[in-house]
Amino acid sequence: MVGHRAPVLVLLAVFMWSWLGPMGKMVYALGATAYQLVAFRVLFAWAALLPWAIRGGWWKIRPRSIPTLFLYSLFSVVFNYLGFYLALQYISVAAAIVILYAYPALVLLLSRIFLKEPLGRREILALVLTLVGIFLIAQGYRLEQFALNAPGVGLALLAAFSVAIYNVEGKRLVRDFDPWALLFWGFTLGAAVLWAAYPWVGRGFPALPLAGWSLILCIALFPTLGGYGLYLVALKRMRAGHASLISTLEPLLAALWAALVLGERLEALQAVGGALILGAASLILWRRLCPRRERR
Repeated sequence: MVGHRAPVLVLLAVFMWSWLGPMGKMVYALGATAYQLVAFRVLFAWAALLPWAIRGGWWKIRPRSIPTLFLYSLFSVVFNYLGFYLALQYISVAAAIVILYAYPALVLLLSRIFLKEPLGRREILALVLTLVGIFLIAQGYRLEQFALNAPGVGLALLAAFSVAIYNVEGKRLVRDFDPWALLFWGFTLGAAVLWAAYPWVGRGFPALPLAGWSLILCIALFPTLGGYGLYLVALKRMRAGHASLISTLEPLLAALWAALVLGERLEALQAVGGALILGAASLILWRRLCPRRERR
């Protein structure tokens, strides 16, 4: 079971992340902006983790580690959380998803260069299946949705690069830091940046009903704290490239929840894309979850 733990944790994280879209849409419908959602999401997640940080003494780090942790939090929290939502102001959801979910290619490349992770035919095949599947899930075949412009493409690429940094640098940092302590510092420094800019871009305190605040709290506790924490724990035990390929199951699950909860229609080609993503994830999961029995 020890060898199974890491991919199971990634799958649990992906399940939690897949609710970000549907719950975020409900929060927006109640009157919150993207920046407000991200700022309070990080603040609530940080507050929930604070008692364990105090108890575990996670604030005791070497001063020379602070610049590295700051850059990591800037990409993994601020640019990661905001980039995609800001890109939607300029390009369609379909275009943003297709660009964002190119990040496994970046992770595989950066992992090969900086982490010396091997890149074989299985990983390349899984990547091709993933990219085609994401294109279909996002309805990239509807050309009318693919009006692109430089700001939107730039922000979506920034989000994709930030997710790649979260994977590759996170894999490196969990060698020296407890995964939950690393998450705490990511929230601490990321929240400091977000809230320093809040007076200028936050548009005031959101006048949300109790349901809106409850949804933000759920987003903070489960997809944000739970999902990202479990994923960092998994990175301690598996390749960053493999974890990133498995994590692309998220848009498939998000599309299913949107169909079930929000009544959105799932088209046949989207189902084909989902099957391709499942196939790509299976290529990575199979050897870990179903290892070959040793010959007697």
